[in-house]
Amino acid sequence: MTLASVAKRMLGKTGIEVSVLGLGAGPLGCARLDDGAALALVASALDRGVTLFDTAPSYGSSAATVGRDDILGELDRAKVAGKIRASGYPGGNEALAAAVSSGQFDVIECSVSPFDRGSLGGSVATAAAAGMGVLAKRTLGNAAWRFESAPGAPDVRQYWERARAMAIDPAPLAWPELALRVAAFADGVSTALVGTASTAHLADACAAVARPARGEERCRRGTVRRRRSPRPGREDEEAQAKPEGRSRQSPTCQRAPPIDTPAPPAYVVGAM
Repeated sequence: MTLASVAKRMLGKTGIEVSVLGLGAGPLGCARLDDGAALALVASALDRGVTLFDTAPSYGSSAATVGRDDILGELDRAKVAGKIRASGYPGGNEALAAAVSSGQFDVIECSVSPFDRGSLGGSVATAAAAGMGVLAKRTLGNAAWRFESAPGAPDVRQYWERARAMAIDPAPLAWPELALRVAAFADGVSTALVGTASTAHLADACAAVARPARGEERCRRGTVRRRRSPRPGREDEEAQAKPEGRSRQSPTCQRAPPIDTPAPPAYVVGAM
Protein backbone atom coordinates (compact mmCIF):
# COMPACT_ATOMS: atom_id res chain seq x y z
CA MET A 1 0.00 0.00 0.00
CA THR A 2 1.32 3.44 -0.92
CA LEU A 3 1.13 5.90 1.96
CA ALA A 4 0.70 9.64 1.50
CA SER A 5 3.98 11.38 2.26
CA VAL A 6 4.12 14.16 4.82
CA ALA A 7 4.98 17.52 3.26
CA LYS A 8 8.47 18.97 3.64
CA ARG A 9 9.75 22.39 4.65
CA MET A 10 13.16 23.97 5.00
CA LEU A 11 14.52 24.17 8.55
CA GLY A 12 15.18 27.88 8.49
CA LYS A 13 18.28 28.69 6.49
CA THR A 14 20.17 25.58 7.60
CA GLY A 15 19.74 23.97 4.18
CA ILE A 16 18.13 20.96 5.87
CA GLU A 17 14.75 19.82 4.56
CA VAL A 18 12.46 18.41 7.25
CA SER A 19 8.98 16.94 7.41
CA VAL A 20 6.12 19.11 8.65
CA LEU A 21 5.48 16.45 11.30
CA GLY A 22 8.31 15.12 13.44
CA LEU A 23 8.32 12.15 15.81
CA GLY A 24 9.09 12.89 19.44
CA ALA A 25 11.08 9.79 20.30
CA GLY A 26 10.62 9.80 24.07
CA PRO A 27 8.11 6.91 23.93
CA LEU A 28 10.70 4.79 22.10
CA GLY A 29 12.61 4.49 25.36
CA CYS A 30 9.55 3.49 27.35
CA ALA A 31 9.91 0.15 29.12
CA ARG A 32 6.49 -1.01 27.90
CA LEU A 33 7.58 -0.65 24.26
CA ASP A 34 9.73 -3.59 23.16
CA ASP A 35 12.36 -3.37 20.44
CA GLY A 36 10.08 -4.82 17.80
CA ALA A 37 7.33 -2.29 18.47
CA ALA A 38 9.86 0.55 18.56
CA LEU A 39 11.32 -0.45 15.20
CA ALA A 40 7.83 -0.78 13.72
CA LEU A 41 7.01 2.75 14.88
CA VAL A 42 10.15 4.18 13.30
CA ALA A 43 9.53 2.25 10.08
CA SER A 44 5.95 3.52 9.96
CA ALA A 45 7.17 7.10 10.40
CA LEU A 46 9.72 6.72 7.61
CA ASP A 47 7.15 5.13 5.31
CA ARG A 48 4.95 8.19 5.77
CA GLY A 49 7.74 10.61 4.95
CA VAL A 50 8.66 11.67 8.48
CA THR A 51 12.32 12.70 8.41
CA LEU A 52 12.74 14.47 11.75
CA PHE A 53 13.14 12.49 14.96
CA ASP A 54 13.54 14.41 18.21
CA THR A 55 15.61 12.45 20.69
CA ALA A 56 18.26 12.87 23.40
CA PRO A 57 20.07 10.61 25.90
CA SER A 58 18.44 12.57 28.73
CA TYR A 59 17.47 16.12 29.57
CA GLY A 60 19.03 15.91 33.02
CA SER A 61 20.73 18.99 34.45
CA SER A 62 21.87 20.32 31.11
CA ALA A 63 20.09 23.62 31.73
CA ALA A 64 23.03 24.59 33.89
CA THR A 65 25.48 24.16 31.01
CA VAL A 66 23.64 25.89 28.17
CA GLY A 67 25.08 29.32 27.50
CA ARG A 68 28.57 28.52 28.76
CA ASP A 69 31.18 29.81 26.38
CA ASP A 70 32.97 26.46 26.23
CA ILE A 71 29.76 24.69 25.16
CA LEU A 72 29.03 27.26 22.47
CA GLY A 73 32.63 27.09 21.31
CA GLU A 74 32.42 23.31 21.00
CA LEU A 75 29.28 23.65 18.90
CA ASP A 76 31.01 26.09 16.57
CA ARG A 77 34.00 23.78 16.22
CA ALA A 78 31.75 20.78 15.60
CA LYS A 79 30.02 22.63 12.76
CA VAL A 80 33.32 23.68 11.20
CA ALA A 81 34.52 20.08 11.41
CA GLY A 82 31.33 18.83 9.72
CA LYS A 83 30.27 16.76 12.75
CA ILE A 84 26.93 18.55 12.99
CA ARG A 85 25.00 20.62 10.45
CA ALA A 86 23.06 22.77 12.88
CA SER A 87 22.80 23.51 16.59
CA GLY A 88 19.61 24.17 18.47
CA TYR A 89 18.22 25.40 21.75
CA PRO A 90 14.96 24.28 23.41
CA GLY A 91 13.41 26.31 26.17
CA GLY A 92 10.93 29.04 26.89
CA ASN A 93 10.37 32.58 28.06
CA GLU A 94 13.43 34.77 28.75
CA ALA A 95 15.90 31.93 28.19
CA LEU A 96 14.46 31.25 24.75
CA ALA A 97 14.49 34.93 23.85
CA ALA A 98 18.13 35.15 24.92
CA ALA A 99 19.05 32.13 22.81
CA VAL A 100 17.35 33.65 19.77
CA SER A 101 19.04 37.03 20.19
CA SER A 102 22.46 35.48 20.83
CA GLY A 103 22.90 34.49 17.19
CA GLN A 104 24.61 31.30 18.34
CA PHE A 105 21.94 28.82 17.31
CA ASP A 106 20.38 27.67 14.05
CA VAL A 107 17.20 26.12 15.49
CA ILE A 108 14.94 26.62 18.49
CA GLU A 109 12.42 24.26 20.04
CA CYS A 110 9.53 25.52 22.14
CA SER A 111 6.02 24.63 23.22
CA VAL A 112 3.23 25.45 20.76
CA SER A 113 -0.36 24.30 21.13
CA PRO A 114 -3.84 25.82 21.36
CA PHE A 115 -3.08 26.30 25.07
CA ASP A 116 0.51 27.45 24.71
CA ARG A 117 0.98 30.22 22.17
CA GLY A 118 3.02 32.70 24.17
CA SER A 119 6.13 32.27 22.02
CA LEU A 120 4.45 32.70 18.64
CA GLY A 121 4.36 36.48 18.60
CA GLY A 122 7.75 36.81 20.26
CA SER A 123 10.65 34.38 20.04
CA VAL A 124 9.19 32.27 17.24
CA ALA A 125 8.52 35.31 15.04
CA THR A 126 11.97 36.75 15.78
CA ALA A 127 13.67 33.42 15.12
CA ALA A 128 11.84 32.87 11.84
CA ALA A 129 12.67 36.39 10.68
CA ALA A 130 16.34 35.66 11.39
CA GLY A 131 16.22 32.47 9.33
CA MET A 132 16.20 30.06 12.26
CA GLY A 133 14.33 26.78 12.15
CA VAL A 134 11.54 26.31 14.70
CA LEU A 135 10.42 22.98 16.18
CA ALA A 136 7.07 23.03 17.97
CA LYS A 137 6.93 20.61 20.90
CA ARG A 138 4.15 19.66 23.34
CA THR A 139 1.77 20.20 20.45
CA LEU A 140 -1.00 18.17 22.09
CA GLY A 141 -0.77 20.07 25.38
CA ASN A 142 -0.47 16.76 27.24
CA ALA A 143 -3.88 15.84 25.78
CA ALA A 144 -5.54 17.63 28.71
CA TRP A 145 -8.95 17.26 27.05
CA ARG A 146 -8.99 13.61 28.12
CA PHE A 147 -9.91 14.50 31.68
CA GLU A 148 -13.33 15.43 33.03
CA SER A 149 -11.81 16.60 36.32
CA ALA A 150 -8.44 18.06 37.25
CA PRO A 151 -5.67 15.45 36.72
CA GLY A 152 -3.10 14.82 39.44
CA ALA A 153 0.07 15.29 37.40
CA PRO A 154 1.11 18.97 37.75
CA ASP A 155 2.16 19.44 34.12
CA VAL A 156 -1.06 17.91 32.78
CA ARG A 157 -3.13 19.82 35.30
CA GLN A 158 -1.62 23.10 34.11
CA TYR A 159 -2.78 22.48 30.54
CA TRP A 160 -6.15 21.25 31.80
CA GLU A 161 -6.69 24.48 33.74
CA ARG A 162 -5.73 26.55 30.71
CA ALA A 163 -8.10 24.61 28.49
CA ARG A 164 -10.95 25.08 30.95
CA ALA A 165 -10.29 28.81 31.26
CA MET A 166 -10.08 29.30 27.49
CA ALA A 167 -13.20 27.22 26.76
CA ILE A 168 -11.87 26.20 23.36
CA ASP A 169 -14.22 24.42 20.97
CA PRO A 170 -12.31 22.14 18.56
CA ALA A 171 -15.32 21.53 16.27
CA PRO A 172 -15.51 20.54 13.51
CA LEU A 173 -12.17 18.83 14.12
CA ALA A 174 -11.28 16.29 16.80
CA TRP A 175 -8.99 17.59 19.54
CA PRO A 176 -5.76 15.86 18.42
CA GLU A 177 -6.20 17.06 14.83
CA LEU A 178 -6.90 20.66 15.82
CA ALA A 179 -3.97 20.78 18.25
CA LEU A 180 -1.50 19.43 15.70
CA ARG A 181 -2.73 21.69 12.92
CA VAL A 182 -2.60 24.80 15.09
CA ALA A 183 1.08 24.04 15.76
CA ALA A 184 2.01 22.82 12.28
CA PHE A 185 0.49 25.82 10.49
CA ALA A 186 1.53 28.51 12.97
CA ASP A 187 3.62 31.26 11.41
CA GLY A 188 7.32 30.51 11.66
CA VAL A 189 7.04 26.84 12.68
CA SER A 190 9.11 24.42 10.61
CA THR A 191 8.01 21.14 12.20
CA ALA A 192 5.37 20.11 14.71
CA LEU A 193 6.53 17.29 16.97
CA VAL A 194 4.25 14.59 18.31
CA GLY A 195 5.26 11.89 20.76
CA THR A 196 3.50 8.56 20.49
CA ALA A 197 4.15 4.86 20.89
CA SER A 198 1.24 3.91 18.63
CA THR A 199 1.54 3.45 14.88
CA ALA A 200 -2.21 4.11 14.60
CA HIS A 201 -1.88 7.44 16.41
CA LEU A 202 1.11 8.29 14.23
CA ALA A 203 -0.95 7.60 11.11
CA ASP A 204 -3.69 9.89 12.43
CA ALA A 205 -1.12 12.62 13.13
CA CYS A 206 0.27 12.39 9.60
CA ALA A 207 -3.23 12.59 8.17
CA ALA A 208 -4.00 15.61 10.37
CA VAL A 209 -1.21 17.72 8.86
CA ALA A 210 -1.67 16.42 5.32
CA ARG A 211 -4.66 18.63 4.52
CA PRO A 212 -4.12 22.30 3.60
CA ALA A 213 -4.63 24.93 6.27
CA ARG A 214 -8.24 25.99 6.68
CA GLY A 215 -10.38 27.11 9.66
CA GLU A 216 -7.71 26.97 12.34
CA GLU A 217 -5.60 29.36 10.26
CA ARG A 218 -8.01 32.15 11.13
CA CYS A 219 -7.57 31.41 14.82
CA ARG A 220 -3.87 30.91 15.21
CA ARG A 221 -2.73 34.53 15.54
CA GLY A 222 -3.24 34.88 19.28
CA THR A 223 -6.84 33.73 19.23
CA VAL A 224 -8.82 30.63 20.11
CA ARG A 225 -12.10 29.14 19.00
CA ARG A 226 -14.99 29.59 21.37
CA ARG A 227 -18.65 28.77 20.94
CA ARG A 228 -20.98 31.70 20.44
CA SER A 229 -23.60 32.10 23.12
CA PRO A 230 -27.05 32.52 21.54
CA ARG A 231 -28.61 35.96 21.89
CA PRO A 232 -31.59 36.19 24.28
CA GLY A 233 -34.77 35.12 22.54
CA ARG A 234 -32.92 33.27 19.76
CA GLU A 235 -32.90 29.82 21.37
CA ASP A 236 -36.34 28.80 20.03
CA GLU A 237 -35.62 30.29 16.59
CA GLU A 238 -32.33 28.44 16.30
CA ALA A 239 -33.88 25.20 17.49
CA GLN A 240 -36.51 25.42 14.73
CA ALA A 241 -33.90 26.19 12.06
CA LYS A 242 -31.47 23.50 13.17
CA PRO A 243 -31.40 20.40 10.89
CA GLU A 244 -32.04 17.17 12.75
CA GLY A 245 -28.88 15.61 14.14
CA ARG A 246 -26.70 18.62 13.34
CA SER A 247 -25.64 21.54 15.49
CA ARG A 248 -25.81 25.04 14.04
CA GLN A 249 -23.33 26.37 16.57
CA SER A 250 -20.19 27.48 14.81
CA PRO A 251 -16.79 28.37 16.21
CA THR A 252 -15.72 31.96 16.34
CA CYS A 253 -12.34 33.52 17.01
CA GLN A 254 -11.88 35.59 20.13
CA ARG A 255 -8.83 37.06 21.78
CA ALA A 256 -7.41 34.71 24.36
CA PRO A 257 -5.67 35.85 27.54
CA PRO A 258 -1.87 35.71 27.31
CA ILE A 259 -0.26 32.59 28.68
CA ASP A 260 3.14 32.50 30.31
CA THR A 261 4.91 29.22 29.64
CA PRO A 262 7.33 28.04 32.33
CA ALA A 263 10.71 27.33 30.79
CA PRO A 264 11.48 23.58 30.62
CA PRO A 265 14.98 22.23 31.20
CA ALA A 266 17.19 23.38 28.34
CA TYR A 267 19.73 21.35 26.46
CA VAL A 268 21.87 21.59 23.36
CA VAL A 269 20.98 19.53 20.31
CA GLY A 270 22.75 18.93 17.05
CA ALA A 271 21.15 18.03 13.74
CA MET A 272 23.14 15.60 11.62
